[in-house]
Amino acid sequence: MKPAQPGPIVDDANPRFIRRMEPVASGAAVVAVAGGLAVLLGWWLDIEVLKSLLHPGRIAMNPLTAVAFVLAGASLWLLRGEQVPEGRRRVGMGLGLAVVGLALLVLPRFALGLDPGVDRLLFRSRLGTNVMAPNTASTFLLVGLALSLLQTRIRRFWPSQLLILVALGLTLFSLTGYLFGVRALYGVASYIPMALNTALVFLSLCIGILAARPEREPVAIALSPTAGGALVRRLLPAALVIPLFLGMLHLRGQRAGLYEPEFGLSIFALATIILFNLLIWWYAAVIRRTDQERRQAVKAVRESEARTRLIIDTAHDAFIAMDAAGVITDWNRQAEATFGWTRSAAIGRIVADTIIPQQFREAHAQGLEHFLRTGEGPFLNHRIEISGLHLDGREFPVEMTITPIERADGWIFSAFVHDISERKEAERQLQEKNRLLEDATHAKSDFLANMSHEIRTPMNGVIGMTELLLNTELSDQQREYATLVEQSSEALLRLLNDILDFSKIEAGKLELESIPFSLRESLGDTMQALAVRAAEKDLELLYHIPAEMPDRLIGDPGRLRQIVVNLAGNAIKFTERGEVVATVSTEAAT
Repeated sequence: MKPAQPGPIVDDANPRFIRRMEPVASGAAVVAVAGGLAVLLGWWLDIEVLKSLLHPGRIAMNPLTAVAFVLAGASLWLLRGEQVPEGRRRVGMGLGLAVVGLALLVLPRFALGLDPGVDRLLFRSRLGTNVMAPNTASTFLLVGLALSLLQTRIRRFWPSQLLILVALGLTLFSLTGYLFGVRALYGVASYIPMALNTALVFLSLCIGILAARPEREPVAIALSPTAGGALVRRLLPAALVIPLFLGMLHLRGQRAGLYEPEFGLSIFALATIILFNLLIWWYAAVIRRTDQERRQAVKAVRESEARTRLIIDTAHDAFIAMDAAGVITDWNRQAEATFGWTRSAAIGRIVADTIIPQQFREAHAQGLEHFLRTGEGPFLNHRIEISGLHLDGREFPVEMTITPIERADGWIFSAFVHDISERKEAERQLQEKNRLLEDATHAKSDFLANMSHEIRTPMNGVIGMTELLLNTELSDQQREYATLVEQSSEALLRLLNDILDFSKIEAGKLELESIPFSLRESLGDTMQALAVRAAEKDLELLYHIPAEMPDRLIGDPGRLRQIVVNLAGNAIKFTERGEVVATVSTEAAT
């Protein structure tokens, strides 16, 4: 025999009904304590209506009975609820044992003829013949034992439940006796009978003790959403009320002389049979309809599971499911093809030992433990790329999405895994081709840069010698030829400069100078060099620099000259008459 905290709620218990039981237990405790205190106050102030607990003219409740009710109610209040702290549990059990002690001090009077007189210690002068009834003391003994053993279990058996059911039976005996006016049911021999108010408080107290542990039978059965639970909830009240109601009618009719006892008993039996048959047939119809709905629901669930199984088995991605312990619980056909393990061999294995390479297993275990502790995981619900482990020991790249799913029995994790070996190989080949292409592009750019530089050197020599030739005495025809050579050389040199710049850009070697220069001087020299070309087409070439424009700038005068030559040269080329004007403005200054 061992003390135990209340066990977990049974799997089929209805949580909504379970939550309603604690207020019932609390209310029963309050009724017992308040009723006992009210009776004690009535004896103290000699108020009859309080002594009989609002039943004037009835048998007054003995003061010791009131004390026992206060102790029992306080014990129930402390022991109610699913999780009871150790301190509360000890005090509650102690109060229950106190109730047992009071009952044991009274019962020897009826069993052995010994009378300690403890039930006449309080308000002795007013008690008269009022003592605790034997059935009252017996019921207190059962209630006190039930409270003191409420946390005790013998294997799978809870003795408190049996004790309180017996106490409830004694209480119902007394209440039935009062209902039918049969003293033999609420009294024992010639001893004082159990008071009606005592029986009512006992009824409340017994129901409260049962409600304090709703996860245990028989309350758990009544609260179950199963057919058995529904049967208890619907038939038990009728099984209590119908016989009592028909029996009361039978008894009253017989006492009024409406019929003979034999006839009345026959009518009572027949009416009971008819009403119970109607009730049973009605409930059978309800169960039949419920069972049909259940079978349809089960069929729908099975069809849904079959469709889901078919989708998973025919998926092009491997599907793997594992529980919170890391054990594989599902494995589809594509998983067999991806990892080499058959479904029968994979299910039941540890997922880390099956598909995760050795170097990642510790991180996997830490991540799983962190999620179960905090509910957070950085790689969950995201598409990630990791290495997988094949049955033959080789590692290969996979793309995986892991989704955690919380169920009543704990967490499960479902993963869709896609072998990306072919994609990774294609990406590697593409990267290799890109590298080769970039190498070829850089080689071409280097070649163009070198060739442009090598060609520009002799071209500068040709231009220089042509300029020297033009400074000598030449005939008109010779000067015309030399001028044509100079212009063609300069055009070719500009083309070479553009090719050299383009190759530098491709090779990533183009650098801009940042040196001081004169804007007006640089632009004037550039425009002067283009003046001959403009004059040949009878065009006027002008440039305008505002007076407030600063002259001293920092930049690359060579690139500026190149840009101006290209823009102005195109303008001269495509302008037939008039003028070409270059205007300088400020866009930003630093």
